[in-house]
Amino acid sequence: MSKIPLVKPDKSRHEYVVGIDFGHGETSAAYCKLEWDKDAGQRESAVSDIEFAGSLRVLPSAISITLDGREHIGSDAFRLDSMTSNTKTRVCFKQCPEDIKGEPEQLMIAYMRAVYAKILEKTDKLKKGNHIVYIARPSGWKDDEVKDLYKRMAIAADIPLGGLTSESRAAIFYAMNKDEFRKNISRGGIVFDLGSSTLDFTYLTLDDPSSIIDDGEPCGASLIEQTIFEQLLLKDDRFSDFLKKYPACKDALLFKVREEKEAVYNRIDMDTSVRVKIDLEQLSSYLEEKDAAKYEDVALKLKFSSVNAFNDWLEQTCHYKTRIKEAIKNFQTKHLRGKEVYGVYLAGGATRMNFLKPLVAEMFQLSDEQVKSGGADSSLVVSRGIALLGTVDAIVDVLRKDLEKERVELQYMIFRKPDTIRNEKKS
Repeated sequence: MSKIPLVKPDKSRHEYVVGIDFGHGETSAAYCKLEWDKDAGQRESAVSDIEFAGSLRVLPSAISITLDGREHIGSDAFRLDSMTSNTKTRVCFKQCPEDIKGEPEQLMIAYMRAVYAKILEKTDKLKKGNHIVYIARPSGWKDDEVKDLYKRMAIAADIPLGGLTSESRAAIFYAMNKDEFRKNISRGGIVFDLGSSTLDFTYLTLDDPSSIIDDGEPCGASLIEQTIFEQLLLKDDRFSDFLKKYPACKDALLFKVREEKEAVYNRIDMDTSVRVKIDLEQLSSYLEEKDAAKYEDVALKLKFSSVNAFNDWLEQTCHYKTRIKEAIKNFQTKHLRGKEVYGVYLAGGATRMNFLKPLVAEMFQLSDEQVKSGGADSSLVVSRGIALLGTVDAIVDVLRKDLEKERVELQYMIFRKPDTIRNEKKS
């Protein structure tokens, strides 16, 4: 296989590093300024989030492609004017790549290209050629061929790619810069990164930073919307009939379910009743005229006394909390024998689910204070970490080259013949 043409950091051209987290459920990005002329202790390491629309810093991982090739991403993929029976719409489509020419991979490349174009459109400081991009991969993607294929996909999307790192390592690099977690990680800490498709763990102790451990399990939060979709929507004759006639609407309905799930866990008061409504209103442009009245009032309505009651239903239906516990036990058994854990940092948008923090504290036998969270910014931890890590990588790469150049020049001066030196002095 040919060598992957990664972009090399260049202090004469590159002013910024961009970090992008192409998540299964949502996408975020951030950037840092490359302070080439400052010493390590003088660099601010400030990271700025990309705002995709207004103040929106997280983009739903969704894309629609019309027959004429126009692409709409994020919530725009489900606008009524962009959804027709001829539109190809997908949500939560990221998967481990196998063939760059495959349909899922080509869809991901189209999404990557559209996201990168949106980043340039929305960020005045970023111009073609003045930045370098680093992206993340799930920690479970350990095979070198898979990593290389993912890099090639990014390059095919016209991204000026400088490198690839695991999502969990990016998250722990960001967490290391947070005062509330640094004291725990000095003796042994874990970043618990729960996204839409995977749960990633990274263990690190600053007493032995070379012993970083990361691993992942395929038990992301998309299992929740899949459960609602399969156990409720598909068992409802009205929705089942609709999807048989309009199978292209499946992903749009999944997106609607995901929105309702997010609304449940984003509420401030977890004790108030939970009401969920899923209807076909946003899919009206797909319908044939004769079906408009038939499906007009089709809706699934759920009601629970509280968020905890909703959690109990999920556990009974798909054993989601049990799956998270099993994933933690597997990581403990495989990687943590004889190791101490003094703190856990929760990252990833799915860690906003209210049952996770006490569950993690229980499984690792920690106090509530020892389990820290990114809070409202949990979805941004990985992209911020990639930008920071990429900045360090770019500066170190250039410093290494400069030192190598100086070493070669010094060797040349030392080992030149004396006659050559004398001749230079005479001239």
